Amino acid sequence: MFTKIVLPSCHALVCISDTVMADLKRSFPHLPYECVRIYQGVSKVGEEQRYSSAVADDHCTERPFILTVGTIEPRKNYDRILDAYEFLLGEQGDSAPDLVIVGREGWMCEATIGRIKALELSGRVHWMNDATDRQLAWYYGHAALFTYLSLYEGFGYPPFEAAFAQAPMVLSNCSAVGEIWSNY
Repeated sequence: MFTKIVLPSCHALVCISDTVMADLKRSFPHLPYECVRIYQGVSKVGEEQRYSSAVADDHCTERPFILTVGTIEPRKNYDRILDAYEFLLGEQGDSAPDLVIVGREGWMCEATIGRIKALELSGRVHWMNDATDRQLAWYYGHAALFTYLSLYEGFGYPPFEAAFAQAPMVLSNCSAVGEIWSNY
């Protein structure tokens, strides 16, 4: 339907990143349309208070923590994050920060969910699969470090939210994440 009804009526196509534009051109190599990239963003209107003073009465840790946000699925690279966190725990022991994961179950994630649940038993890994916007804002605003190691993104909002909350970040250099954040 998209290629037969929507595309013929277009004058141009707007993409959210060069990565998405390249995927579109690869999927539809004979498009006669101009493709342009317009990055999305986050609004600052009223957001300062959201990140600085939001209170999550039921936040899961009092310790410093590393935050990662996103649906749990293979492309989000949670297994690499868990590997790194287990290494950090081995190196730093009790002085290591906690790990807070905010994200719902996605696809092909059974083994990763199993690892997360096993690590939750240590009391150092906390999985919030149903966090509210208010809780998420609190986590962004209080994270010692935000990490987003996604292997493929068309855009990726969590790094923008973390940057707005002024959280230090460790990001992948893959797809749109690398494209957008490579000069920052």
